[in-house]
Amino acid sequence: MTIKILIGSLLVGFCFSSVALANNRCLRELKRNDVSFQRVDKKHIDEGVKISGEIGDVLYQSQTQQDLIIDCPLAYALSRLSPLLRSMGITKVIWSSAYDIRKIRGTKKYSRHSFGLAIDIVGVEHEGKIFRVSDHYEQGLGNKNNCIGEPLTKGGAILRSMFCQWDASGLFRIILTPDYDAGHYHHFHVEVDPNRLK
Repeated sequence: MTIKILIGSLLVGFCFSSVALANNRCLRELKRNDVSFQRVDKKHIDEGVKISGEIGDVLYQSQTQQDLIIDCPLAYALSRLSPLLRSMGITKVIWSSAYDIRKIRGTKKYSRHSFGLAIDIVGVEHEGKIFRVSDHYEQGLGNKNNCIGEPLTKGGAILRSMFCQWDASGLFRIILTPDYDAGHYHHFHVEVDPNRLK
């Protein structure tokens, strides 16, 4: 799958190919992509990793100084998107929640966070400026023919472009934005389906 995005006046294309990730192959792929990590054992997580430093030249920073602990397939998916983020001028992704054993609000079903398969993104750093989902994401943009739509601000354009590119990559099971409901007004809920990476 090839994604073409407009960054300023530059049209950039990215190709995402299907890669099998079985058993320890995911961990090998992280090493091959120069992702620094430690293997960790956590309840509900199949291949838990604690990320140390950047994921493919993009820093994933907790807004509460937590360690980034996730299942390997999510780390791998994030590493696949790093070149795309860097091409946009994004050097840092700020997150609020990753591995966290909890139920989906209003249900008895475990959230994907419980399995280390989801991360909540609250903002990004672009050319030294922080753009937060709560302050800069513009709701109601885009359609099936034009995902990005016509954002009115730079921050809105960056966040909407990021969503569209991640959504089109095919690496994620679902991405929920402030357009989904009021509970997501301040973050993107991004979750991976390990089976999509096989």
